[in-house]
Amino acid sequence: MRSRFHGWYDKFLSAGGKEVLLKAVAMAMPVFAMSVFKLPKITCRNLTSAMTNFWWNAQEGKKKIHWVSWERMCLEKKNGGLGFRDLEKFNQALLAKQGWRLLMNSDSLCARFLRSRYYPNGDFLSASLGSRPSYAWRSILFGRILLEKGLRRDVGSGEDINVWMDKWLFDEVPKAPLRKPVLFNLDLRVCDLICPQTKTWDMEKLQENFFAADIKLILKQKPAMGEKDAYEWVHNRWGAYTVKSGYWLACSLDQSEVRKEALARPSLNELRSKVWKVNTSPKIRIFLWKALSNALSVTDELIARGMKVDSRCQRCGFSSESINHILFSCPFARLLWAQIGFPFPPRGFENRSLLENFAYLLEIKSNKELPDALTLIFPWVLWMLWKNKNAFEFEGKEYAVEATVEKIKDDARQWFEVHLPTVNNEETCRRRNSKVQWKAPSAGILKCNVGVAWTKSTKLAGAAWFVRDSREVVQLHSRRAFSGIDSLVEAKHLALVWAIESMAFHKINKVFFEVEAPDLVGAITRPRAWPAFRGYGAEILEVLQRLGEWELQSISREENKCAFLMARSVTKEQRLQSYVAQGEPEWLRRVLDGDRTRR
Repeated sequence: MRSRFHGWYDKFLSAGGKEVLLKAVAMAMPVFAMSVFKLPKITCRNLTSAMTNFWWNAQEGKKKIHWVSWERMCLEKKNGGLGFRDLEKFNQALLAKQGWRLLMNSDSLCARFLRSRYYPNGDFLSASLGSRPSYAWRSILFGRILLEKGLRRDVGSGEDINVWMDKWLFDEVPKAPLRKPVLFNLDLRVCDLICPQTKTWDMEKLQENFFAADIKLILKQKPAMGEKDAYEWVHNRWGAYTVKSGYWLACSLDQSEVRKEALARPSLNELRSKVWKVNTSPKIRIFLWKALSNALSVTDELIARGMKVDSRCQRCGFSSESINHILFSCPFARLLWAQIGFPFPPRGFENRSLLENFAYLLEIKSNKELPDALTLIFPWVLWMLWKNKNAFEFEGKEYAVEATVEKIKDDARQWFEVHLPTVNNEETCRRRNSKVQWKAPSAGILKCNVGVAWTKSTKLAGAAWFVRDSREVVQLHSRRAFSGIDSLVEAKHLALVWAIESMAFHKINKVFFEVEAPDLVGAITRPRAWPAFRGYGAEILEVLQRLGEWELQSISREENKCAFLMARSVTKEQRLQSYVAQGEPEWLRRVLDGDRTRR
């Protein structure tokens, strides 16, 4: 890595270029090794040291002040950091992925070898270090520590899950339910709580054994009857472990003072997070972040770090040189802001703190009453003030205000011309006008579009389906209301099951289903990638067996507009009457014609 950095130093990269190289290249170099072995702490420190030196130093071998600690720079951008990865936490997240693979692919060659060596009579989660373990096994167990903190049992048949001992509920963290009865069966299994006839939870047994809060958590799960009990990762919506979610968990469990301090200052973090949405070049965005992080070389900050320097501003000599003074309060800065024509705050920049001034700039950026050419130019003003300060102090150059204003406007104009093309640009117009649209099925196959709408406050769901042929003619359509629905995914599940049952009832055996439900479609087409929806997928697959040939696809709202509008009429207009009809509804004819004419 140091040899790679040696070549990068010669390229005179901006802060934006350094950020890209560190995140995309430097941090990717040790990934293969970190996926297999736990790196020693000294190795992590050496790699971190090389990256921090590259970030702060302009030339190799010349050390500069590290204004912000690497630990703080590894915080998320929304929490005031730069989003770099902590190598030790990232290493653990990568190793946890290996543990997840051993858990999910227990019949793989690697899993069978490790089982024969370390846990012949148990499973991976209960395996011990063993005698004379390999370093790879030690490393996997290091990843398992993180994995266990986000795992819960996923209910299939429920035969292998102990109600009181296993973590099969999730309430911020995976947990077992609280014991309500004084006397209870210690070997009670989850399958004993499921009604075998209806394949749903037995409410009488739930109320007998659990408190109301735990009953709510239990009812959120849908048992995948007929399948083995498995595991689910609780820190993403699809239930499969990812390195990204594992790293997020490792960071959220971090109780260091740096993270506590960052989370204790939400207003400052909000300002820093807004900086990354400013329309300007990456190097200027990083400069704005440095200004808000007190990471610029001004005399006030140098004195705070123990250096003995003259605290007065080198340009005006009237006040101490702070970041706020250089960018807002110095007479040269005030004159430049005035020449630009930027609207001043009520009390002026000089009577406000640095945070107040930045908050004002970021707020006025969204003011639609002022021209964009004025409100969006402030990043270049701040950048040029800083460059002029350094040119005056280190090179003895002093630029006139008028020339600086022209330079600012020219730089901003050139950047916007490249990165924000005008609406008149033909290519831009073509992209904006090319919308995703509904596509007719092949000859001999009918397409069924399923729409769902759900209101959380009333727990009312509307469902609708349209059946169209290859000539784009509506053969049948239907609408139905569902009450007492607790979640959108439950509404989508009920709507899709109802649509499939309707196709079977109407003897339509070749159907292409389209629905706005990537989670449910994923649970059917890629069940290993969507374990959190395994119960829904199993029930939908069971109903699909009634059809001869079928295909299922998740689509966007634009492609499913007709079915969605029909379903929304239940929740929005209270059209609660269910019906099935031939042809197309008159009030949706314009939308259906739009699907046809756009082809």
